[in-house]
Amino acid sequence: MNPQRELRKSPRQSITASAKVLWEDRRQGRLQSRGRCVNVSDRGAGLILSDPVPEHAIVNVTAPQIALRGYGTVRHCHWTGAGYRVGVEFTDHIYSRLPPQQAQFEA
Repeated sequence: MNPQRELRKSPRQSITASAKVLWEDRRQGRLQSRGRCVNVSDRGAGLILSDPVPEHAIVNVTAPQIALRGYGTVRHCHWTGAGYRVGVEFTDHIYSRLPPQQAQFEA
């Protein structure tokens, strides 16, 4: 059995913060989903959302509690018992620009 290999470009830190994701759909127009951010790095975030978001969608992610706001691409979206688990890769190094005191990380 092979140990699971870490494929992320930057390590993520566990976090709990309310989040909102916006994206465009050709048929339905602007859509949004609310949920929570469960991990974050300077290159991406893991979210649990109330609605599915299409893979490869360009999204606007906001999590005011940690001063996170920016754009990214959905890398995966699948249902878990708690909601839709969505992985977003930021199109810019958004999170790394935040002052460390603004983030409230879990121990």
